[in-house]
Amino acid sequence: MARPNQSYFTPSPGLLRWITKTHLALYEATDGLLGAVIAQRGEAGHRALRAMQVLLLGTTGRKSGLPRKTPLPYFQYDERLYVIASNGASPRNPDWYENLVANPEVTVQIAGAKLRATAVPLEGEAYATLWARHVEAWPRWGVYQSRTARKIPVVELRLR
Repeated sequence: MARPNQSYFTPSPGLLRWITKTHLALYEATDGLLGAVIAQRGEAGHRALRAMQVLLLGTTGRKSGLPRKTPLPYFQYDERLYVIASNGASPRNPDWYENLVANPEVTVQIAGAKLRATAVPLEGEAYATLWARHVEAWPRWGVYQSRTARKIPVVELRLR
């Protein structure tokens, strides 16, 4: 297993909001040409940079009822799509996660493809198996988990 890099940059909440807003605008304006793949600093034992796939997750605001979109890294294992609700190791879950728990019918945009999906948070053995597999491939999520007391959710996006 690759040794995790403990020095991941975690932006402040204000900077994270700005990064997310800018990423979303670029992704939408270019129909995913810009923003669907981003370079990430690699862990020890990996290349200096790794490609990370990004999708746009569309949820319905649990309080407002308004549509919301968030650019998120996604991971594909055994032809299934997953997103990780790390929220930069914050002590609380991200709003997009709370929204999909309240209403699991979501939209997914991968580059130019716009799809509908049902979001299913993993639990029990399915969670443990996928989390271990994911941390093996992307050790940074193990580092994030070590920085927060909450259990970081993993969500399967079941395309319809």
